[in-house]
Order: sequence, then structure tokens, then C-alpha cells
Amino acid sequence: MIIYGVRWPITRGYSDKTSDAFFNVLAQLIGDWLGHEAPLCLSTSTDPLVAAAMAYTREHLTTVTEAEVCAAVGVSQRTLRRRFAEDADMTWRRYLLESRILRAMAQLAESTESVTAISFGVGFTNISSFSRSFSQYVGETPSAYRARVRQP
Repeated sequence: MIIYGVRWPITRGYSDKTSDAFFNVLAQLIGDWLGHEAPLCLSTSTDPLVAAAMAYTREHLTTVTEAEVCAAVGVSQRTLRRRFAEDADMTWRRYLLESRILRAMAQLAESTESVTAISFGVGFTNISSFSRSFSQYVGETPSAYRARVRQP
């Protein structure tokens, strides 16, 4: 839609029904998109247990499991799930997914490694799962994201 909108120059001295309707709809869509934009940072916590679980997760991103996090911070899985939900307003699994996606975004922007190597490097076990999760979170495929952020 944005590309289509260039047919009406910003300096135009006239108004017509089509352009007015187009830009009103575009403004509403952009407002809606901004309201649903995914944050480009990870949640943090003031709860020492949750903060420790987050740190351990980030440090062992490639192979970490919920059981390992629980053992590292000394709590049961039930306690970890409850505390995470209360303090971070998300599940530990969601935190893990967001951590992996954000790290993949950084690597796609900065390195020349293949998308497959990056997906395995951040802990995904297959490329289709990575591509699907990445696309749902970012709104574009990993390759399209890389091409967009690496443009001169």
C-alpha cells in the first residue's frame, strides 16, 4: 500500500475521494500495526529467581531445556512456570522462543552465515520450524529480513 501511495505526490494541491479514502485507510492500518508491533528486546525481571532463569536461558540458548533451567536456579518446573508467568507476563517457553528469534535477527543482520546455520546456532532443530516462528514474530522470512536490513 505504501508503494501504491506514491502515485499521489506529497505536494499535490488537490484532494479527491480516492486518495482521501486510501490515506485514511492506510493511517488506520498503520495505527493498528504499531499497536501490535513485537518488541525488539527481551523482558527483564526484578524477581531474582526469574532473572537468574532468564540469564541461564540466554547463556545456554542453543541447547537449554526447562529442566536444566530449573536445576540451575534450584526450583521445580511448576514453581518456575508460576513465577515466570507472574513476573514476566509470559511463559518460559515464550521467553526462550523470543530469545532465539532476537539472537537470530542480530546474526542475520551482522553475519554472512547461512540461514540454516543461524537457525541451528540459536537452537532450532529444523529450518522449517525456524522459518515459521521467525515469520510469525518478525512478519517476514529470515531471508527477506536479512535482505532488508543489509541494504546499503
